[in-house]
Order: sequence, then structure tokens, then C-alpha cells
Amino acid sequence: MPVLGNSGTYDLNLIKQYLVDKLADMCTKVKVAAEGSKTMFVITPEFDFLDVINYLGPDTSYDKWVKTYRCKQTKSWFPNEWFDNPDKLAYSGLPD
Repeated sequence: MPVLGNSGTYDLNLIKQYLVDKLADMCTKVKVAAEGSKTMFVITPEFDFLDVINYLGPDTSYDKWVKTYRCKQTKSWFPNEWFDNPDKLAYSGLPD
């Protein structure tokens, strides 16, 4: 089953150490490919974690691509400027 995301430059790099270790415990085979600091894919017999940007034209905006296909879920927003302290991991609400 393909699992698509805009994840190769940040999300997969952030979690791949933990994801691949966990997948290796559960699967017989795990393939990971990287190009420089970008994770291209993580593939198991059951799931293909793919960065959709690898399949779009150069300089394509992921947000515009999602909107073009009228997807109900759009690119999410992360409050990078607000998240400046590890104590905020326990914050139970949303930033202003």
C-alpha cells in the first residue's frame, strides 16, 4: 500500500531511525533510499512510504498540487516560530 507524503526532506528524516527499527522488527525486509540528506522512500512488503515530491515536476508546490485534486485534507500548518521550547511538547491546546 503506498503511503504518500511531502516527507523526504524533514518528516521521514526525523522519524526514519525509529520507523525503520520498528519496521525491521515487524517485517522481513526494509529498503531505504536516500539522496543526500533527503529520504526518497522506505519500502516494506506491505507499505511503500514515498515522498510525493519525487513524482512531481521541478518546483511544484505540494500545497497547490493537493488543492488541484480537490483533496479534503490540505497541507497542514506547523507553528515553527511558536514551538521554541521542549516544554511546549506538553501543551494541551493550539497556539494563538
